[in-house]
Amino acid sequence: MARLTIRYVILAGFLATHLVLTGRSNSIAVPDTPSITNTSPAAGITNAGNTAVTCWNKVYNLTQEAISQDFTFTCGNQVTFNGGVMQWTLDKACPGAGLIYGRNDIWYGRATITMKVAANSGAVTAFVRGSPGGDEIDLEWVGKNTEDTLTMYFVDGERVNGDDLGEHTQLSGTDFATTFVEYAIDFTATQIQWLMNGKVIRTLKNDPKKKYPTNARGWSMNVWNGGATSPGWAGETDWSKGPSFVEVKSLAFQSYC
Repeated sequence: MARLTIRYVILAGFLATHLVLTGRSNSIAVPDTPSITNTSPAAGITNAGNTAVTCWNKVYNLTQEAISQDFTFTCGNQVTFNGGVMQWTLDKACPGAGLIYGRNDIWYGRATITMKVAANSGAVTAFVRGSPGGDEIDLEWVGKNTEDTLTMYFVDGERVNGDDLGEHTQLSGTDFATTFVEYAIDFTATQIQWLMNGKVIRTLKNDPKKKYPTNARGWSMNVWNGGATSPGWAGETDWSKGPSFVEVKSLAFQSYC
């Protein structure tokens, strides 16, 4: 479980005070967050096999002012904004630059990001629903192989039998470090879907015979030094190649009733 340890160190202090795990309410109001586009679309099915109904959307303006209203920055000096693009920088001074959602108004829904992931051996880019040590649903990329996307999930901080190594997905000819790709995690009580450019790449049904990450309420994203704890998986970190960067072009959350 070394892969989880470093993220827990980076995030645990904030999560302990901001992720209050309570029973789900069917009447969560549309958050009143300035500088964010809130829309209330007509009820409808979001994608095949998902009967969840949308309550509200949050589409973020990628400025420091807008993002800081809902998120806390990890290694804040390493999260920058320029011309509608957000950048996270991983270097020796920062073990994990990124964002942690700070409001207690999301549970089931679709989290979406459009980005270029970090290159360089040792760098790991992560887009996560849930919290380290608890229920967690992940999209991750290791910088030593940026043509591969890894989907994983955890229950109570542990991998579930049959998902020990996650699942790998490639897009023919696509380097995820040089190409903006839209990724999404679609989470309901009955299933989880991982998507790339609007297409489902994996579906996990809530099988009563297996553990399911029902309480993956948190939302975080970052680039972190996987080479420090898991070099066999992430690769050895070579700082002589300079820092690693993630570029984010869009970020949104769609809440289900």
